[in-house]
Amino acid sequence: MPKIHRIRIVGLKYDGMQKQYKDITFDFDNEETSTNGLISMMNGGGKGVFLQTIFQILKPGTSWGKQNNRYYQQFFFNHKEQFIPYTFHVLIQWELDGADRRHLVTGGMFSAEQRISMSEESGNESKTLEQEARSSLILLSIQENLNGEKRPRLIIFHFMKMMRWLKPKA
Repeated sequence: MPKIHRIRIVGLKYDGMQKQYKDITFDFDNEETSTNGLISMMNGGGKGVFLQTIFQILKPGTSWGKQNNRYYQQFFFNHKEQFIPYTFHVLIQWELDGADRRHLVTGGMFSAEQRISMSEESGNESKTLEQEARSSLILLSIQENLNGEKRPRLIIFHFMKMMRWLKPKA
């Protein structure tokens, strides 16, 4: 079974944007193989946020909280509930089964933007403020061709497009 080798979180703001994972890597290896690990932090240190971001890679759109009513979009609101666009990244490096210690990287890019759209109806101009949070999932594998050369293969999925593609047709 594949094992988590390393997790990296870059630029994630949380707790109303008062705390941040600027660029942190969690290593789960002992230089020979991936191994078990323990994440130990004081209350409010970011353990729950760490798990929430990993779950977005494993099962995109995962909610959490007592009523399962919190989603990754909450990371784009400050402590005054104001929408603040920015981008953060989460990567998980997996050690695959086998003696050759191959690795696979999965991850996500999460961003938000705010736009003003103009429309004209009945001679009246109106401005609408639109806020959107979106994510892209990343899959990077190193594949070996017949000549023994290793080449990276990168696949990027836009989350909402992928979900529409996976949805069963009626």
